[in-house]
Amino acid sequence: MSDEVKDKKPGWRKWRMVIFFVAGITFILLIAQPVLNAIVESKVKENLQKLFPVANVSYLSLEADFFSSTLSIKNLSIRLQPDTGDHYRQHVFSFSKADFTGIDFLKVVFNKKLVINKLQLEKGDIKLDPSLFDKTNLLQHELSARMPFKNISVDHFEISEGNLWLKTNEQNKLLLKGKIISDEIEKDNSKGSFAENGFHLGAVQCTLEDINYEAPQSHQTLEIKQLLLDSRRSILRIDSLAITHGEKELPSDHNNIAFFRRIDISEFDVIGLFNKKLIAGKIVINDNRVNIFKEEANQRDSGNTTFPVLNLRQLPVEIRIDSFTVAHAVIECGDLSKDEVKTAKKFFDSANLANFSINHLVIAESNIKLHSNPGQFTIDKIAVDSLTKSINNKLNYSTIECRLSDINYSIPRSYRTVHIKSVTADSKKELLHIDHLTVATQYPKFEFGKKLGRQADYIEAVIPRIEISKLNFKQLLNKKLVADEMAIDNSNFYFFRDRRLPRQLKEQPMPNGYLKEIPVEVRVNTFKINNASVLSEEFPKVGDQAGYLKIDKVNISMSPMLNHPYKSDPRYSDTHVEGSIMNAGLIEASIRAPLREDTYSIKGVIKNLDLPKLNPSAENLGRFHIESGMLNFLEFHFTATEEKATGEIIGEYHDLLIDRLKPKSKEVARVPTFFLKHFIIPKNKDKSLDVAKRTGKIDYKRDPTRIVSFYFLKALLHGIRASFELGFLLPK
Repeated sequence: MSDEVKDKKPGWRKWRMVIFFVAGITFILLIAQPVLNAIVESKVKENLQKLFPVANVSYLSLEADFFSSTLSIKNLSIRLQPDTGDHYRQHVFSFSKADFTGIDFLKVVFNKKLVINKLQLEKGDIKLDPSLFDKTNLLQHELSARMPFKNISVDHFEISEGNLWLKTNEQNKLLLKGKIISDEIEKDNSKGSFAENGFHLGAVQCTLEDINYEAPQSHQTLEIKQLLLDSRRSILRIDSLAITHGEKELPSDHNNIAFFRRIDISEFDVIGLFNKKLIAGKIVINDNRVNIFKEEANQRDSGNTTFPVLNLRQLPVEIRIDSFTVAHAVIECGDLSKDEVKTAKKFFDSANLANFSINHLVIAESNIKLHSNPGQFTIDKIAVDSLTKSINNKLNYSTIECRLSDINYSIPRSYRTVHIKSVTADSKKELLHIDHLTVATQYPKFEFGKKLGRQADYIEAVIPRIEISKLNFKQLLNKKLVADEMAIDNSNFYFFRDRRLPRQLKEQPMPNGYLKEIPVEVRVNTFKINNASVLSEEFPKVGDQAGYLKIDKVNISMSPMLNHPYKSDPRYSDTHVEGSIMNAGLIEASIRAPLREDTYSIKGVIKNLDLPKLNPSAENLGRFHIESGMLNFLEFHFTATEEKATGEIIGEYHDLLIDRLKPKSKEVARVPTFFLKHFIIPKNKDKSLDVAKRTGKIDYKRDPTRIVSFYFLKALLHGIRASFELGFLLPK
């Protein structure tokens, strides 16, 4: 038995040593853990106190666990004061709980490096004071000076439930709420300020709701129902974004400045946005409405910018997008003056945008509406490739293709409207096509002049087709229309003027002057009007019936068409005109116009004109009735300057009988008619008559208050009158 006891002693000794060892370790841990935890807690409190007075940190409890590498703070409150002398103005950060997991306490103590595996903040309320935003740099500098760590690294940061408040009018207004997650946060503070270089953010994810932000010193508010951002998936999605105007005195239709139902951005470099770089693969904006309205005078006087919700200092300095699509948009624009447009342009040009490019831009199924100047049009599709903006703020692109439809535009201060069924443009084909353009006057023809209080041309025009070929689209950005040919086909023009109204004594330009009034530089090799019809009607100053003149089958060819010629351009522009007068005779004319002066050489011929068909104009406007007559030909050539027209006409006619009518009726005035038929106008002038007796000299002084067509017509009639020996007796 003694031998058995001896055999058991070695085993018992081993177990006893293990028990004593475990008990010793447990005893040490029981004593060391509270001590180490207390040391950590004390060190944390000490470091938090170093941030005072810039950051005043308070809490209900602080618990650390050295061996599990955790720190938990309950009811954490941080008050940031950039200006330590103003204790009333401060940012406040409050959280019900802050959990730090995976803290390397040894690096904190020995290397001044704060390394955290996970930082989770629960039920947070962040209250910002906008009056301190201008002191953000000061706050960052002061925090950097008191920061006890050279480096900070957080593998995972999360605000699981937070609210962001903004102090307005001494009250806190909810700005947004949601969840924020960030990974791989690092800040190297060893070489400089805590706010300067050395910050790195690996990933960010957030889901924000009920964003409501009112721009400082304005009545504009930005509202977003939901925003989802995920840098790992490279996406940004915004649901229901609205920019509204809160002034109650404005009409309700002005309150909604912009509304975007959905914005989707994919392949999005989220981290680059923190460096003011907007880099994305695809952006799609659907169902949006933008309302650009004219600001009230008191807003402009207050010095507010046209777009106060934007802060150009916060805009990206680099924008690179592969595909940008806008669909189902409605853009409404108010009556902005030229000065306001220039102000808005300067506002955007002042943005520090160093690099801008969109590989493919598409705008589809969108409407543009004008408020005070009633008009709109539909963008069926606009596609632009390689859109870039250079340093000098000029836009460039490689190709553009677009189709616009239902264009309605009211020409300012003219009481005329323009409607275009569709416009198609294709830079690859160098082609611009306009389908069915109409011009209408907004009042009936007799009311139009009365509305203006003077004589004016009432206009109705229908142009089924306009085509511009070999068009240089890029020059359009420079306000230049450069093309090989511009053709207008099968158009109809109607003009009416009421001569009973007073005439505006305003100096009218010569043909080159009209071209110079075009707001863009025009350089077209050949301009054509094909198969047009022109009807001109006038109500006489004395009489009760309008007279008219119609010219059909009008064909005009002008080459070149230039309104701002260069020294290297041709000296002349040649225009050829032909048409059918009242379907009774033909007219052909050529006009040579020097491009650098207003001296015009005009020559042409009227052939086989059945003169009685001119009675609708002759009877009601000239107080003549043509009984019979055939104008075999009337050749003319003259030079027209700004002062006078000189030249001659040569004619041949047969069986011409003309009656003079009484001033206020269509009864024949017998005595004047007797002198016309027997003394003033011979019945026949054929080729057997000497040319000198069939020739009339043109020496007509221009009235600069008359339009140029009136000037040329009167010069021609002056030559016809001069071809008769007693032609000076004819009415002028």
